[in-house]
Amino acid sequence: MDNRGPAVRGLTATLGPCLPLAYSAFWSAVGMRPDPWLDWVAIGAGVALSIAGLLLAQRPALGRVLATAALAGFFAAVAPTLLYRPGAAFLTCVFGAMVVRSIWGAAPFRPSRQRSPESLVLLRNASYPIVGAWFVAGPMNLQLGTLGQVSAFVALGLGAWLAIRALQRQVVQAPWRKVTAWSAVGLSIISAGLQTGDPSASATLLAIPPWSVLLLAESESDGDGWVAGIFNHPARLLVVTFLGIVAVGGLALYLPAASTIPGRAHLIDAFFTAVSAACVTGLTVLDTERDFTLFGQGVILLLIQVGGLGIMTFATGALALLNRRASLKQESAMAGLLGAQGAMAMFTATKQIIAITFATEAAGALILAAAFMTEGDSIGQALWRGLFTSVSAFCNAGFAIQSDNLISYQGNPLVLHTVAFLIIVGGLGPIPVIAIPALFRAKPISLHARLALITTALLLVLPTVLIAAFEWSHSLGHLSFADRIHNAWFQSVTPRTAGFNSIDFTALQPATVVLTILLMYVGGSPGSTAGGVKTTTLAVLVLSVISVVLGRNEPVVGGRRIGVTSVYRAMAIATMGALSAFVAVTALMLTQQMDPLDLIFEVFSALGTVGLTVGATPLLDDVGKIVIMACMFAGRVGPLTLFLLLQDRPAEEKWNYPTEETPVG
Repeated sequence: MDNRGPAVRGLTATLGPCLPLAYSAFWSAVGMRPDPWLDWVAIGAGVALSIAGLLLAQRPALGRVLATAALAGFFAAVAPTLLYRPGAAFLTCVFGAMVVRSIWGAAPFRPSRQRSPESLVLLRNASYPIVGAWFVAGPMNLQLGTLGQVSAFVALGLGAWLAIRALQRQVVQAPWRKVTAWSAVGLSIISAGLQTGDPSASATLLAIPPWSVLLLAESESDGDGWVAGIFNHPARLLVVTFLGIVAVGGLALYLPAASTIPGRAHLIDAFFTAVSAACVTGLTVLDTERDFTLFGQGVILLLIQVGGLGIMTFATGALALLNRRASLKQESAMAGLLGAQGAMAMFTATKQIIAITFATEAAGALILAAAFMTEGDSIGQALWRGLFTSVSAFCNAGFAIQSDNLISYQGNPLVLHTVAFLIIVGGLGPIPVIAIPALFRAKPISLHARLALITTALLLVLPTVLIAAFEWSHSLGHLSFADRIHNAWFQSVTPRTAGFNSIDFTALQPATVVLTILLMYVGGSPGSTAGGVKTTTLAVLVLSVISVVLGRNEPVVGGRRIGVTSVYRAMAIATMGALSAFVAVTALMLTQQMDPLDLIFEVFSALGTVGLTVGATPLLDDVGKIVIMACMFAGRVGPLTLFLLLQDRPAEEKWNYPTEETPVG
């Protein structure tokens, strides 16, 4: 059978109980009590959609009409709330259109041969509403009332039933996987029943059965499941691995032992912190020093280190230690990401990354510990603060275990310049750093290293002058002449993905804010711990503009031509970064009541994995936090994923088309 038949049935049948749940969530979010008759409209819509999912197998026309009517009833029930939430209204309409398109655009529901069992296809596509039900009933922590809670548990219970049905249909074949799946299903259902006093925990436990069975079933499929599709595709593997790191880190920070907050941290706040740490951003909704225990700070530090080096670098280093090789395609992609000149230099570049990282972090930790001791810290406190700050600075994370970041050290040049040095080295990457001695000895270096070093130098010197000019009598006005220079230099270093601040960013002049946004957009260099569109991207674009002005067909620098492929990739990365910022800013403006410039600053800070804020982060609601979390994640894995996709899909032109010029500009 065409898999779209059971796919739509699984989607609609499980989405049915989610309609009254979403209805309760909408009314709870706006803090209003609906008319009682609307409850029955929402219940009727949910029941109708579930019935439609069952009818789609035998009576597809009737099932489609009933499903569409059910969705219309749901929109009528939540319409009053959407008037208060334009962003939610837009997303809800998009979601409804996607569901209607899935229902009416599916293939005919007729039996035929299929590769995946129907029960697995049902479970696979029912998992999406199940995740939504868990998210609303768990992390969002809304006061759903009786209708919402019952709907959530019906949806999650339906998912558990589909998981049991899939196991009975032998979708998992291997004995150890079968035992694992049945154990996960049984233990999670029993544990959910014991959590009667904590509906959020019960919802989370009930979400485990479908996902555990689905994961085990897909891992068995011989190249047909999404597990094989992930592990055979570097870009997907990168995204999924970072998602796994964030999930583990978020759950660890959600533990009571990780937080000093009574009970535990809010789940959204725990995951926000985990995303910010793993994506080496530094935006915080909780105070790292005050709200997290030593264990919690250790989890954050580990997430920063893993996220800074990058999971692909760790994986490649492990392969090198085991004397194993990756595929030629993976080697080529990794060589490009690391800035190596060829695939054969990949392992060497990885070893250099690891060696430079740990050596630089260790040296920075010792220097900073000595500096913190001069500020009055005890030996143990100074060593921990020095290690945390050094790792955070080198990984360009911006986390600090001081509530005011580095403002209290704005008069300590040793701290400022040590942190600045760590940021610069981490933001350059190993290839340009290793090329610096050769540059002083007048030896040839790679074009990548040359562009990265020159662009970085310009982006350090020019912003220092501009920041000093803009802020001399404002945010720097209370400092001595020397300290003004030190802090102007420091604030020219940190916007390109580091996120530390030694001055109050809420007091900056608008011109400085705009300059900082531009620096955050550019970011660091390829193969480094930094985010942004990268310095070499900026260099290639500027050189391309210069070549057009001079009438050249290709940009030239240092006696070498930059290939048209590099120009196209630079344009793609810069354009995707700008479009991502536009979408995120629009989403925040629709959902958050704040100054537009503050929201623009917040988005570029998240997408550039910078971590600076002008005060908007603590004011975000749960929707705003989710948008910023998505920006941080996209800013970390997006450029790498885009590069891998470009590397993985070489153009194969079968025809030579005639050339025709078109007016531009």
